[in-house]
Amino acid sequence: MRFSFIYPAGAQDTGNLARGAGLLLYPNQEILQVANFIPEGDFSYFDERVERLPWEKLGEVILIYTPLIVPKSKIREMAEAIRAKGKVVILFGPRISIDEEMARGFSFVRGNILNCFGEIKQDLKMGRLAEVYNAKDAPTYLLPRWDLMPHFFSRYQSTTFILGCFCPKQFRPFCTQALYYNNRIKKREKEEIIGEIITLPHKRVFLQDEDIAADVEYYREIFFSLWSYKKEWIVNASMAILDYPDYLTFLSKVGVRVIFLTEDFITSDELYSLDERLAKKKRREVKRIQSERMLVGLRIGLFLKEGVFYEPIARNLRLIDPDFIELRFFQKDKEASLVYLSYHPLITPQEPLWLKSSFYSFRHILSRLLKRPRRVGLYTTLFYSLPFNLAYRQNFLEGIPYPP
Repeated sequence: MRFSFIYPAGAQDTGNLARGAGLLLYPNQEILQVANFIPEGDFSYFDERVERLPWEKLGEVILIYTPLIVPKSKIREMAEAIRAKGKVVILFGPRISIDEEMARGFSFVRGNILNCFGEIKQDLKMGRLAEVYNAKDAPTYLLPRWDLMPHFFSRYQSTTFILGCFCPKQFRPFCTQALYYNNRIKKREKEEIIGEIITLPHKRVFLQDEDIAADVEYYREIFFSLWSYKKEWIVNASMAILDYPDYLTFLSKVGVRVIFLTEDFITSDELYSLDERLAKKKRREVKRIQSERMLVGLRIGLFLKEGVFYEPIARNLRLIDPDFIELRFFQKDKEASLVYLSYHPLITPQEPLWLKSSFYSFRHILSRLLKRPRRVGLYTTLFYSLPFNLAYRQNFLEGIPYPP
């Protein structure tokens, strides 16, 4: 029995493949972990973000991942088209875990598929599938099968040390870790992590943990043990990391090149009220990290309002002088919901997308690049700041809502 896993693209038309910003795309780790349960010849992974779906290569059982960013209509359209070809279709992932209505007529998994895939395989052998599989909420991590990922991702590696959600409360409904595990946290053992890292062939590693300031001593011990393997790290941290100046120095010495500060660094309300005084305060905090020769990205969740003029906000955001920004837009009705805004040629300062359009203009990218070698070094500027800024710009221009 051959299994094919599909990561659908957000765009309705997958003929225009968004290859311009490959640095920002990572293979789906959950799919590559499930591959441990399947013989290599019976497993295939197709990712519409980087390739057209090869219908002739699909196996008998199709498992479609459901990201929060992909429209419900797109997923159902794909599932129905595949079922019409006589395939067995199963939906899994974060979106289907909270929006069961979209699974109408299909089997689906509620939670992390790693915790129930054995049951699914057994039911397939018996020729019967349940309507819903309730996965346990125990955090689970298996070594991803990087050798089985689509060829376009061959340069990219990611890993996780601590599983669980550390998001600000208002963003928990949009966090895969929270949807899968509620409040449960799992710390991996140091020996297990070292055993994984020494098998990774490339230097750059993206650490998917949501906050490396959540347990400073744990991360300090892990990174110290990994220092001799000369990896270069991209990590996430809450603003609590600014309370540990010696920890920042340590992270720089063990190979951290980019720190993405999470949504608590500058909140939606702060962004709307952003003036020169607040911007200069935030700038000092950003410069504190950059002084350790690390780049700084800001992840911002903006709750949309009407009648806002975004040019002064964009100007003060540039004054803070981060290296990258990642913006998610939310509409706050009774409950917050994600809003996906895409580039168009006539963006005006009355539109929230102006924040990205302004930040990733060639003029402002060039301005940042000219200042960076003195602060973070020539190597980090050439191999991180330059390619990532251009990748964010290209992704934005190609109309991909997130990452920016």
